[in-house]
Amino acid sequence: MLSFKDKLGRQWICRVDVAAIRRVRSLCNIDLANSIIVHPDGTADTNVLQALASDPCLLVDTVFAVCKDQADRLNVTDVQFAEGLDGDTIEAATMALMEGIVEFFPLAKRRLLTKILTIVQQQRQQQMSKLDAMEKDGTLDNIIASALDPSPTLSQPAPQPSA
Repeated sequence: MLSFKDKLGRQWICRVDVAAIRRVRSLCNIDLANSIIVHPDGTADTNVLQALASDPCLLVDTVFAVCKDQADRLNVTDVQFAEGLDGDTIEAATMALMEGIVEFFPLAKRRLLTKILTIVQQQRQQQMSKLDAMEKDGTLDNIIASALDPSPTLSQPAPQPSA
C-alpha cells in the first residue's frame, strides 16, 4: 500500500520514481536511491533509513517531497501538509514511503528491502503485543507509578553563604 490518509482525510500516494528521488535530494538532502547500500562483505549501510526513522521532521519533509506533485495540484503547502500529520498518520506515511522505496528498486535490492520492512513490521507488532501484556498484568502501571513517584529523597542541607 503506497498510500496513506492524513488526519484531514486527504489521500497521498508515495510513489518513488526518479523524479521523486531528485525532488527529495534537492529539497531534503536525502538520497532515497541509496537508502540501503550492500557492501561486498555482505554488510548493509542503512544510514538513510535510520535518519528518516529518527527524525520525524525530516521524514515528513521527505514524504512531502515525494508527494509534492499531488500537493501542488491540491494547493497544499509543505506547512499545510505537515499540519495534516500526527503520530498515527506519520506512522502510515512512513510505511507508505518505505513501500514506495522498496518498489522502486530492482528485484535483488527489493528482496532485501522487503525483508527489512517485514522485520520492522514484526518488531513493531511484538512491541505492541508486549505493551498490551504489560497493560493487562499491571506492569506498565507500576513502571509509570515508580517513574512518577514523588516520594522524598534524602537531600543535602543547603549550603550556607560565607560571610
